[in-house]
Order: sequence, then structure tokens, then C-alpha cells
Amino acid sequence: MDEILQIKHALVLKEAKNVFNKVIKEDPIMEGLYMIDAIQRLSIDHLFKEEIQKTLLKQTSIISDFANHLHLSQVALQFRLLRQAGLCAHADIFVNFKDKQGELKEEYREDIKGLVALYEASQLSIEGEDSLDDTGRLSRQLLETWLSKHEDHHEAQVVANALENPLHQSLSRFTNRNIILSSSVVLIRSKRRASFLELAEINFCMISHLNQNELFQVSQWWKEVEVGMEMKFGRMKAVKWYMWPMACLTDPKFSKQRIQLTKSVSLVYIIDDIFDVYGSLDDLTCFTDAVNRWDSTDTVQLPDYMKSCFNLLHNTINELAAKVQLKHGLNPTNTLKKSVKSQIIIN
Repeated sequence: MDEILQIKHALVLKEAKNVFNKVIKEDPIMEGLYMIDAIQRLSIDHLFKEEIQKTLLKQTSIISDFANHLHLSQVALQFRLLRQAGLCAHADIFVNFKDKQGELKEEYREDIKGLVALYEASQLSIEGEDSLDDTGRLSRQLLETWLSKHEDHHEAQVVANALENPLHQSLSRFTNRNIILSSSVVLIRSKRRASFLELAEINFCMISHLNQNELFQVSQWWKEVEVGMEMKFGRMKAVKWYMWPMACLTDPKFSKQRIQLTKSVSLVYIIDDIFDVYGSLDDLTCFTDAVNRWDSTDTVQLPDYMKSCFNLLHNTINELAAKVQLKHGLNPTNTLKKSVKSQIIIN
């Protein structure tokens, strides 16, 4: 990693944290929430975990006190940030925006920003919150109707993206930059916003470099394993296998875990291909027996690619188990074996 870039990253991060803490002191209610939302959308929230947690904990004690004085978009944002952080946030906070019949009041049915925020919030409903689910469906219908009549509106892209890719079901890192800049980011004063935007750009470069290095390691691993040389259908899939761990483990500190998880994901694809495409019934029966007994001597009569697959299973599980035991003091070998066997049975 470029040392100069790391130094710059540290300096800008320090500046951004100072801005964050200053904002929280000045206005802990809404400015703090806008700041958190912007940080999350810019994919730099892993750098502000303590600050975000502390700010949201304060919100839990004041959420009901200020609900009557906030706009729909503000209350929905407050609810969403608290709920996604696993903190207390009750759906009845939206009662002030509904009429006696429990329906959304007319004055809010054309509040586009409010409806988008409400729809995003509804994505975090839990079992039994039928009212919030209904409100989410209604907000979606209203937004779809509005969008069909305002395709050229400056907010149309934001609305369309929210409907197709709700925040709770997407990755901010892969969100269109224009969408991000149309969110809470724009609500932060320009002088304050600059440090966060610069930090996001530097952070993106650093993480991209890290991901490229991880992908290189995965590709090298695949070239070195015997199965990579004997199973042509398994080649050149390293990028595909790596995408899921990269999306699942977004924090840069989980580099080793992403690489290890990619190896595990590769086994799922390889076994699936063997059972669905390449293996004969007799060979698959023999392969299944070998895995169930976890004995390589049972693979003697199998094709070379199945032998290689069994060896890869064996080595990958042992490698993962050794790492877990070293870090946590527990040996998960038997659990991992059971997981592999269940995968074989499913196929």
C-alpha cells in the first residue's frame, strides 16, 4: 500500500472525526443523524464505529420526545438508523403521521423525501409490525405513481433507486455516486462535507487495492491446487467466488476471512458442478461414501478430478479449522465435516 496514501488517510480521518464530534455537540438530534447516514452511504462507517454507536445510543433516549417536532423524513431516518443498529425503535413512532383510520395522512402522500425515507425504514420491520409493513407498501405505491408522472424530475433517479435497491438490501459501495450525493451527504454543510468526501475517495482507493491483492491471492491459490489443473470447468471462476465474500465482509480488517471464505465458496460450486454436470451415478455414489467416511482410500477408483476434489475438501477444512483453533481455542473440524456432508447429501 502506498505509504503516502496511508499518511494522508490518517490525517483526513482525524479531521473528519473532529468535524463529526463538533457537529454532535452542536446538534445531536438531526445533524448527527444526517452525518451518520452520510458516512454510511459513503462506505466509511467502519472508521466511525465508536462515534456512531455513542451518537445512536443518545438517540434512543430522545427519539419519542422529538418525534412530534420532526418531519416525516427525519423521523423515518431516525427510526431506520436505530433499528439497523439493533437499538430500540418502536414502529408506533409514525402514529403522528397517520389519520384515525391508521392510514397515512393526505399531506404526507406527496412528500417525496418523506415517502422515500419511510419506505427505506419499512424495510427493517420485524414480525408482527403489520402496520409498518402496510405503510411500506403504501409508500411504494405512491412513489411508483409519482415516478410514472415525473420521470424527468431531479429526484426521479433517487426514487427509482430506492424502490429497486433499498439501502437495507444493497451495498453503498456499489451505489451510483449521484445517488449518494443526493442523500444526507448534501445536507451537511459544504465545509464539513469536504473532509468526508475526500476521506471516502482515499478509502475507496485503499480498499480497491486491498481487494485486488486478495483476489490475486485467491487466483494464485486456485492455480496451485491440483483440482485447478484437472477440472477445466473450474478455471477462471476465482473472481465469481470472491464476489460474495467481498460483499458479505465489507470491513477492510476482514481480509484473511474474505480469502478463506472464498475458498469455502469455491468448494460449494465445484461440488455442485461435479454432481450436476460431470459425475456418473456410480462415481458420485462412491464419492459420497468417501466423504461420509472421510477416508481418502475410498477414492482410489474415482476419476482424478474427484480425487483432487476430495483432497481439496480435506485440505481446506483442515486449514480453516487450524486457523479457528489458533485464534479462538476451539477445533471446528467435526462441525465443518458435517457441513460438507450435508452439502453432499443435498446434491
